[in-house]
Amino acid sequence: MPDYVLNRTYTHRSTHGHIINFVKGQPTYVPPILEKEITALGGEPVDGPKVDLIEEADKLPAVPTGSDRAELIKEVFKKLEARNLRGDFTAQGRPNPKVLKDLLGFEVAIRERDEIWELLRKEKAEM
Repeated sequence: MPDYVLNRTYTHRSTHGHIINFVKGQPTYVPPILEKEITALGGEPVDGPKVDLIEEADKLPAVPTGSDRAELIKEVFKKLEARNLRGDFTAQGRPNPKVLKDLLGFEVAIRERDEIWELLRKEKAEM
């Protein structure tokens, strides 16, 4: 049975329909569904491990940086040119930022997009 102690007298009213009256320093039974709420209030378990308030979220993929990022963006530019779908490019002929975000999984700043796009144009002109 999870008993918790609070450092103050407090009445907790839960959205789950439970009302728990804590008296300062006295162990009080807490239903398992409310353990995270009580821990967030500062409740300490009498016996057993503390409840971890932070659940392990799905780890987001790391956003590449530096030259790896530029190369990845260049590869996506090449794929966009190859597939040539409507909406992939803006009216100015540059890759659409929304499409880039969908394909890469991260946002590319307009300035960064333009710089890498110009580098790709220069590389193709030199070939």
